[in-house]
Amino acid sequence: MEEQNLNALHRYTKALIVALGHRDLLTRLHADRVQRLAEEMGLRCGLTKNEIYTLRIAASFHDIGKIGIPAAILNKQGKLDDMEYEEIKNTRGFPLIY
Repeated sequence: MEEQNLNALHRYTKALIVALGHRDLLTRLHADRVQRLAEEMGLRCGLTKNEIYTLRIAASFHDIGKIGIPAAILNKQGKLDDMEYEEIKNTRGFPLIY
């Protein structure tokens, strides 16, 4: 992918992570850790710099569906009831990125 496009995609994903962080700081911190782990795995697998960059961006999207989950459910302490669990199961991040 062209470097300019990668940079734009990186800014976009960073903005999504920041938005998610405003709703749920723990998820933001988790996303940062997942990005670092993905980068480390890419290095160990011998990926190129661009491949690692792309891998970090892809790792950013692993919890993107949480943006669509109501804060009351996302931050609930204790076990979710059946309706709350269904809400989480039916929330998909796919429409956010396509």
